[in-house]
Amino acid sequence: MKTSAILLAAGKGNRFGAPKQFILVHGKPVYSYSLEKFMPLVDEMILVIPKGYPVEKIPHLEKYLDRVRVVEGGEERFQSSFKGIREASGDVVLIHDTARALVSRDVIVRVMKALEEYRAVVPVVRVRDTLRKENGEEVDRSRLFAVQTPQGFFRDDMLRAYERAIEEGAFGTDDAYFYRKYVSPDIHFVEGDYRNFKITYPEDMDMFSRLVLTDIRIGYGWDVHPVVEGRDFYIAGLKVAEGYGPQGHSDGDALSHALIDAMLGATGIGNIGQLFPDSSDEWKGASSIRMLEEVASKLRDEGWVILNVDAVIILEKPRLGNHLSKIVDRIARALGVDSERISVKPKSGNKVRTGIFEAQVVVRMGRAV
Repeated sequence: MKTSAILLAAGKGNRFGAPKQFILVHGKPVYSYSLEKFMPLVDEMILVIPKGYPVEKIPHLEKYLDRVRVVEGGEERFQSSFKGIREASGDVVLIHDTARALVSRDVIVRVMKALEEYRAVVPVVRVRDTLRKENGEEVDRSRLFAVQTPQGFFRDDMLRAYERAIEEGAFGTDDAYFYRKYVSPDIHFVEGDYRNFKITYPEDMDMFSRLVLTDIRIGYGWDVHPVVEGRDFYIAGLKVAEGYGPQGHSDGDALSHALIDAMLGATGIGNIGQLFPDSSDEWKGASSIRMLEEVASKLRDEGWVILNVDAVIILEKPRLGNHLSKIVDRIARALGVDSERISVKPKSGNKVRTGIFEAQVVVRMGRAV
């Protein structure tokens, strides 16, 4: 059977305060997280977007246009489902809310497998919380389930159901409601996933942001430069002394260099010598903070997020106490993170590191997989 995935991204985000499906989380729009799970499993994908919403404003959509067809939705969810079903060409349709951005491959496959035997399949999870009515009476939760998506149906069944629903002006909150009302009460339930929750309120987005980072890595960086006369001293692009500073092909900023190596080491992309070779005139005398910004931008484009930086600077002079907060702020801006995620600790070296500028950095990074 040919399978079409109908990905509903047509909500206005009234409860959230904005169309949450297009918000970038760790460099990717919310809708893309579930879209990429369906991509290798189905024959056709239809993305249903808000009516009148400019396609060019949908972030990262150009990456998927060779596999995804875009359709305008309706005022209500069921109208958007109907429009997606009408455009689909599959024998069966999987209708999914892109606000359920953590849908797993296992749930999608369970629904698809069950459609080989049943005509309507819905993933569910048992209700875990104790439930009470307004009068305080406890509700028996042993027979209660929370309904999820994707919900799978034979296309012709749902097309017929929605045509009647539109004609009668019926209203329902999910596709299974219309199947039961207009086609058959026989719906097969399969196991869902508690992580497949629906992003509805801003606090849900925070939880999603934390859960989606499943690839966590730690990188270590180290660099050292001799301090010589006749050079100004720059750390994170901030001049901390004049007339003497670290020797090097660039500005000799050991802190930025160690941080670059730590980031590249965590992500497995390479090392600072490969990206900024000291044989290249392009980087002769260059500001190392610019090099750091370039690496951070490259890693963001590949989906990496910097979780925290812990750095030690070993330097006899100049003393950095008066400069420390500015150094932290400059690194935070270069990396695009809050300064509270950056720790820089200066050490004098107790006279055993005289004449050198040394930095050691540990960085923790994450990526959504």
